[in-house]
Amino acid sequence: MSLGYPTLNAKDLASFETSKSAWVAESGKYKILVGASSLDIKQIIDFSVPKEIIVEKVQHILPTDEKFNDLKP
Repeated sequence: MSLGYPTLNAKDLASFETSKSAWVAESGKYKILVGASSLDIKQIIDFSVPKEIIVEKVQHILPTDEKFNDLKP
């Protein structure tokens, strides 16, 4: 029985990592806040991704002329 909630998958969490030529969902703790606004949160969902997930591997078709560093917090 579905309650009509959307499903979140690894692709939704993925960002592109140039060094791996892949879309990657990083391991770690995540938090989703759902509400009418940022001041009116109705539900908070915490979950973890235990290990990195390679969502999609791509090929270097057009390599960059210069080295590109990914931004990390």
